[in-house]
Amino acid sequence: MNGLRAVVLDLLKSETGLPAGCGLTAAGADEAVDALSRAIRLKTDHVVELITCQRAEWYFFSGEALGLDTPAVALSGQAAANHLFRVACACESLLVGETQILGQVRQAVAAARANGMLSRELDHLFQRAIAAGRRAQSLAPPGLIASLADLSVQIVGREAPACGNLLVIGTGQTAQLAASAAMTRGWAVTLAGRDAGRTARAVVATNATTGDWGDLPALIAASAAVIAAQKVVGPTVLLEHVVPVASLRPAPALSARLWVDLSSPPCIHASVASLPLQRVLNLMDLAGHIPPAQRDYLTTAEAVIQAALAPHAKAVAPLEICND
Repeated sequence: MNGLRAVVLDLLKSETGLPAGCGLTAAGADEAVDALSRAIRLKTDHVVELITCQRAEWYFFSGEALGLDTPAVALSGQAAANHLFRVACACESLLVGETQILGQVRQAVAAARANGMLSRELDHLFQRAIAAGRRAQSLAPPGLIASLADLSVQIVGREAPACGNLLVIGTGQTAQLAASAAMTRGWAVTLAGRDAGRTARAVVATNATTGDWGDLPALIAASAAVIAAQKVVGPTVLLEHVVPVASLRPAPALSARLWVDLSSPPCIHASVASLPLQRVLNLMDLAGHIPPAQRDYLTTAEAVIQAALAPHAKAVAPLEICND
């Protein structure tokens, strides 16, 4: 009998964005994901791939276990189903209770359907997981933070030296969410990315001010805080972008600045944190800033998951899974 399988690669286990001790470099993350995708597609024509900055996961039905020569974790049967439902309900997210992951799960299902890779069994399973995610969100306590972008803007508002200019580095969804959230809180936001076309589109979407990547040192110098959210394989914000240029006379002073790096792996070089008056928070540092109400959400969500997975749950068809 074909059983449910899940292959899970957690990209937040170490500062490089890859599991500690896995033997992979940050630059090899994409290669690792591609290798797993190829190996799984040799086993089955039907698979849902959920790839985000925090995780790479594959769900499929197969009669045999997948031999893994990677740092990924293989789950089967009830454990695989439970993990999927926890993901959809944002129990496995760094920011417990965030709402972005449910949209990402929907997108993964839509992509599998468009590519002819969504079987009826997988569709049924994922629709139940999505329904559980919606149910958990509807029961969430008030005041829950919706995304890491919102959390970063709240931290900046509390801890930045002064409210004024905020530089957002990146052009994707998280960067745009951060820019929009900051502007509603009164920050003057400049958005800069390495690709001019993507930067222009992100600026149109957010009404932020355009920042030229070539002027990055000046943009940083003019900002009281920086939020970075880039998909990169290594640092793009380097020491020379922050340290005053020695040839300038008089040399500009290094101002106090808060940095929040939402990139995985980090895009802000570790040396920046060693500079005076520069405080750098990366993804794992944000855990200490999550409010108690966010953690309280877990109790509600886990009750929803238990009910959704219970074999006797009313109005829910039984999930046919097998355990190795």
